[in-house]
Amino acid sequence: MLLIDASNLLYRQLSVSSIYNLVNSKGIRVGLIHGFLQSMNSLAKKWKNTHGMILCWDLGCSTYRLQLYPDYKARSHSHKDPDYINEVDESTLDTEEQTFYYSRRMLHNKVLPLSHAISIQIYGVEADDIIAWICMNVKTSSKKIIVSTDGDFHQLASSDVDIYNPIQDKYYTEDDIIENYKLDKNIWRDQFILSKAIVGDGSDNIPGTPKCGWGTAPKIAKSVFDNSGWSEVEKSHLLAWQNSYNNREQIMNNIDLVDLRMLPTEYSNTIKRNVGLASILDPDQLSEDALHQVLYDLELNKARTFISNIVESNINSKFRKDLLNSTE
Repeated sequence: MLLIDASNLLYRQLSVSSIYNLVNSKGIRVGLIHGFLQSMNSLAKKWKNTHGMILCWDLGCSTYRLQLYPDYKARSHSHKDPDYINEVDESTLDTEEQTFYYSRRMLHNKVLPLSHAISIQIYGVEADDIIAWICMNVKTSSKKIIVSTDGDFHQLASSDVDIYNPIQDKYYTEDDIIENYKLDKNIWRDQFILSKAIVGDGSDNIPGTPKCGWGTAPKIAKSVFDNSGWSEVEKSHLLAWQNSYNNREQIMNNIDLVDLRMLPTEYSNTIKRNVGLASILDPDQLSEDALHQVLYDLELNKARTFISNIVESNINSKFRKDLLNSTE
């Protein structure tokens, strides 16, 4: 199955002016929807129409992370009231933000269900956590492949989970990530998460350690885990190591924010329940004619020529059965 970071995928369409500025005869910006479906088609062809697609969306900030750290994502639009998504309509597409949320609503409510894909959004839950829960709890006969440009997902790589970065067109296995970050095979995941906690995350407003980036953090993390401390740290990294030591309380707090394996029980149960509900196929979603009608109304005629590839991928896969078996 393909676990698609849908919010990430839709945001990427904003950076292409020819896509964003595409409007139909009614003056409605439909380019983001078109670009999103083009990306899905590319994924369908890359995996030869054999992998079902699960699209996971952010819907507000993670409730449990906000409890741990009230300033989490303070500078992000993720704090916007999720009801805003339903308030944006064709007559109010004056900004990128409005166009984004309109496109998202059309995709999640109409286009994706009719394409037989599974589209999941849960209030107060982030796409990262939905994807992490599926990776850790759903048994499949084939690999789970996370599709995102977000490096946070690297911590989830395993013998049955790989990462695909569509911008780089690069595929990462667990061994690739261990090699890239020069981590120790038996404890690489803990070292990676500690490194992430040291570096912080500006996009999520998680403060990092001064003078310490990804070139240094994994070395510090390794020295912490093997207790070598200062003796094994290069002189050029001493300041970063000392800054990390002085910042250790913040780093320990950051671990709870960045470790995708540490989902609280109630939060995890909410994800499980919603994944199960989303996996049930509504008989009203079985009409490909209805899907073509939606695209026709949006005047996305090119998308109508390739949408069958996306439908075929989702019909061929056994991903719904795998999800339902894991949520009973």
